[in-house]
Amino acid sequence: MRSIVLAFVLLLALPSLAFAQRGDYGASKAGALRAELGVVLSEIRDEVRAIDDLLEAAGSAGVQREIARKLARVDELSVVADELGGRLARAADHGAGHRPDGPPPAVIVVQPTEPVFVPGNEPVVIIDAGPVACSGGDFNSLLAAVDDESFRDGKLQVLRDASAHRWFNVDQVIRFMEAMSFGDDKVEAAAMLHGRTVDLENWYRVYGALTFDSNKNELRKRVGG
Repeated sequence: MRSIVLAFVLLLALPSLAFAQRGDYGASKAGALRAELGVVLSEIRDEVRAIDDLLEAAGSAGVQREIARKLARVDELSVVADELGGRLARAADHGAGHRPDGPPPAVIVVQPTEPVFVPGNEPVVIIDAGPVACSGGDFNSLLAAVDDESFRDGKLQVLRDASAHRWFNVDQVIRFMEAMSFGDDKVEAAAMLHGRTVDLENWYRVYGALTFDSNKNELRKRVGG
């Protein structure tokens, strides 16, 4: 499997290398994309190494579920890396066919916190690097892992571990709440995931997943309104 990943890395690097040979125009944009691509490919390699380790220990249902989650994550990262490779290829084509007299466009990488602006260069290109909800395959694996746990503490621990490295949308939060048996557990799950929700403008819908007003009021207190 590692040989497949290495070949994939080489294919994604080709647009970047070709672009570097075509001149300096757009170098800052290509550099930012190459850096982002490097992070994604590094994470893919880490996931593949983790899968290899799990395959050696495979045998229990828990390990098999973890392998399924790792494979879903590799699939998600492959899509991201493929998109970045395409953007590098388009940047290379643009740099070869269009060289304006003015300075190259500034590149702003917008992080989930405050954006950083580079003054003095126009036009400005904005690369949105904000949080994105986890993919359908990854989410389904997590939901299955929650369902497999028989007790409250186990279900909440799965959510706690998953939310440390993932983001969710309101629909996914509601699905996790529905996997809980009691109102207090639904409140606990929602409160835990509130800070990892990408579309808080839709958070009002979460309260509709709770039956009792007491649970709704408790959740409002936990998340601040």
